[in-house]
Amino acid sequence: MSASTDGRTGGHQGRSGQSIGAEVRALVRLATAEAERRGLPAVEAEHLMLALLAGTGSTGGTAGTGGAAAVLAAEGLDYDTFARALIAERENSLRAAGVEPVPADRLVSTGRQSRARFGTSARQALVAAHRVSASHRRHNMRTGDVAAGILSSSLGTVPRALAYAGLDRSRLLQAVVSATQEA
Repeated sequence: MSASTDGRTGGHQGRSGQSIGAEVRALVRLATAEAERRGLPAVEAEHLMLALLAGTGSTGGTAGTGGAAAVLAAEGLDYDTFARALIAERENSLRAAGVEPVPADRLVSTGRQSRARFGTSARQALVAAHRVSASHRRHNMRTGDVAAGILSSSLGTVPRALAYAGLDRSRLLQAVVSATQEA
């Protein structure tokens, strides 16, 4: 996503002219910090979701990601639930490949020397978020649009993690879409 400063809104403007507001920029910064804290080279959709859910669980980060987190929390998805689901997804994926998972206390990464780049799933989620926002004829992408973009994918880490957590991705998506339409 290329961006240029938009003096009228104080946000950044994507290629389509749609503004990427301060709350989405803050979400992207939180997702980048989440990936870097975990020692990962790329920001993926799961980091966007963790950033969005930050503040909804007992170990979550700061709040301020909008009403999408509250909608998801009402449906049973908060930071802690999703973090545990990601652990289950990782362990099950390793076992499916014939590898026994290493205990979490042995998984220690070294600090990153460079900024995490955006991975494919995060880019796809933001493209889908743009479509959601444009379909509502909004000029400013919101965190609810990003949540819908993440949840719209039926493939990847996020849908598998949600399934391991016993959460219905379609139901979560419908709740977020309903909330974004009302906003």
